[in-house]
Amino acid sequence: MLVEPKLAKVSLFVGKSGNIRVMLWKFVHIGLFLVVGFGSLTPVQAQRAELDQEEYDQKLMYLNSRYKDFYLHRKGKERRLQKLLDSAGSMRQQRKELDQVRERQRQAFVKKRASMPTPENYEPAYLKKVERREKAQEKARLQYIRRRKTLERIRESARSIPETEESGLDDPLEDLR
Repeated sequence: MLVEPKLAKVSLFVGKSGNIRVMLWKFVHIGLFLVVGFGSLTPVQAQRAELDQEEYDQKLMYLNSRYKDFYLHRKGKERRLQKLLDSAGSMRQQRKELDQVRERQRQAFVKKRASMPTPENYEPAYLKKVERREKAQEKARLQYIRRRKTLERIRESARSIPETEESGLDDPLEDLR
């Protein structure tokens, strides 16, 4: 047995329950949509001629300023490039002069280097210097040893306090009590 589904009667303007409020709400909103959406085109088309001239003037001003800005930017780039090239030329000249000075100094050094004695000539003088330093150090060491022995003899011959009493481990007054 087949059951046919029951279809509800739904109208565009009337809801399921047939409520008048819903119908009125839909009617008002659809009407407003039509008035606002399609009705507003007519005044815009009427003003289009006035706006075309104003829009044309604005577009012309925009393009002119853009053209002007483009060439100002280009002139600025050319000026900066020229300044860079000029400064590069002056730097090239300064570097050339500096290289010439360095070359003269190098040549003077090469001439001077030829007349300088070799390191082998310095070795005997250096060895004598080291020997003198070693002798002075040995002399200072022996003098230190003599002074230390003298101080030890003086310390041994002097009267001394017993270590336990000096450190406080033994009280000398304890025997008297």
